[in-house]
Amino acid sequence: MPIPQNSEILFYGAIVAHLAISVIIIIVGIIHKTDRIKHQPILFGINLAVFLAIVFVGSHYLEFSNLDFVSFLGYSLIVSYVITIEVPGYILLSNYDKNLVKILQSIRKNTIDLNYNFEKINDLERTFEENKTMLKTISIDEFIDQFVKRCKTIQNLDKSLYEITVKELGEHIQFVSRRSKHPFPKLIEILSFAGISFLLAQFLNHLLP
Repeated sequence: MPIPQNSEILFYGAIVAHLAISVIIIIVGIIHKTDRIKHQPILFGINLAVFLAIVFVGSHYLEFSNLDFVSFLGYSLIVSYVITIEVPGYILLSNYDKNLVKILQSIRKNTIDLNYNFEKINDLERTFEENKTMLKTISIDEFIDQFVKRCKTIQNLDKSLYEITVKELGEHIQFVSRRSKHPFPKLIEILSFAGISFLLAQFLNHLLP
């Protein structure tokens, strides 16, 4: 294995560090798993496998100087992260939030329709019950549940809760639409502290001499 002299410690240290961090993140992700980020532990597991594959294959077939080997480890980290976590994570989170926005918009429409036809309360209740799990992730399920039960109890639209409910639904639609779709925002800060920006600059210098 053509690892540069004096780089064995760096090579195995990078592997052990990446393995340890990935395992910790996977365990934390499983413990604190929500429906929105349920794929995150899987993505980090795939990331670990891809990173190890790139490093072992590259270190076996490519020749490096000590400095190039450090850059290679950095590029391997970036490539594996973007391919296995950032891109698929963004797509998964975006799709989840789009579905959640559609549900909130449907509930808001059914709520507004109560002004004209109270029989729509059954449509509102059905939509709410079918999507209660997703609504719990943004802590609006109890509020809607209270509104629906109150209206059914008095067999009429509760005006005191109606305006507040419509307003809350509108604010939650904006919140979900605008919130970060990045699978692990804190990792950006961590990688920046690790000098990734410097490695990227070096990489661009090689591409654009």
